Amino acid sequence: MRVFVTGATGFVGSHLVDALIEKEYEVYTLVRKTSNLQWLKDKKVKLVYGDLRNELSGELREILKKSNYVYHIAGAIMGVKKEDYFRVNEGGTRRLLEQMVKAGASPERFLYLSSLAAVGPGKDMEPVTEETPPHPVSWYGESKLAGEKVVKSFEKYFPITIVRPPPVYGPRDYGMLDVFRMLKYGIVSDVGKDTWTNFVFVKDLVKGIILAAESEKGAGEVFHIGDRENISTIEAFKRIARAIGKKVISFRIPLWVVYPAAMMSEIKMRMTGKPQIFNLQKVSELKQTNWMMSIEKAKSVLGYEPEYSIKKGGKITYEWYLREGWI
Repeated sequence: MRVFVTGATGFVGSHLVDALIEKEYEVYTLVRKTSNLQWLKDKKVKLVYGDLRNELSGELREILKKSNYVYHIAGAIMGVKKEDYFRVNEGGTRRLLEQMVKAGASPERFLYLSSLAAVGPGKDMEPVTEETPPHPVSWYGESKLAGEKVVKSFEKYFPITIVRPPPVYGPRDYGMLDVFRMLKYGIVSDVGKDTWTNFVFVKDLVKGIILAAESEKGAGEVFHIGDRENISTIEAFKRIARAIGKKVISFRIPLWVVYPAAMMSEIKMRMTGKPQIFNLQKVSELKQTNWMMSIEKAKSVLGYEPEYSIKKGGKITYEWYLREGWI
């Protein structure tokens, strides 16, 4: 079985590669000459050099033609301008699909990793489902939704599946690193009012991604892959703290404090041209109080069942950060 993966050098992509190698698949990954290959080093994976921003090589098109599954995990989670998100999440996705059609590729499935941000927050205290009309509140969410629309427009060429995860955590993740740094010292915080969300451990997400791609019932579908429990962020972090034996002090950061910090980050981005993970777009997401999601469709259609609670996954993640010297 031959599979092709974009975004394999990143957090989720590298864990997906690990799982595919365990299944003894022939794994090809798209990397740049400047890519950090630390998570792929000494693994049974074949590197193909290229860039979705440019014309793909004949070698790469031939590999795409012969791949049974294509997992498009690569994406932009940060940007200085709105165009930075759309250039990758919409434009890069379109270029990959166009090259696949040009190469005559006919994979059993093309899987696109989107985000809960593409559908947006829930109303009142209702979790969003795959049927909830999308209403993203950030450039990132808008660009991932645009990517979804591109993927659906190519469904006439080969079967497609879209997976939307909530915030993902686990070993190798930089996104929630600051949270775990605070947990080390027994500090738990949230922004604004009490926020309810869903967190998914990376191994559960990877399991769900593969299930969605390989299931015949997954063709043409969108799936929410997350934890079975929606939980307040404060409670989630407290559970991790208890799992690692920490007593915690919790507090809330008012939005009026967050906005000036975000503005300073915006100014820094404009001056340096380098994106920052914390900016006004992130505040647009943080000020929402309901990021809950339902995974019932994935459970009933795919037989998906998450294995890692926030306590179990959080403890594994914390211990990995300690071993690697990240905290």
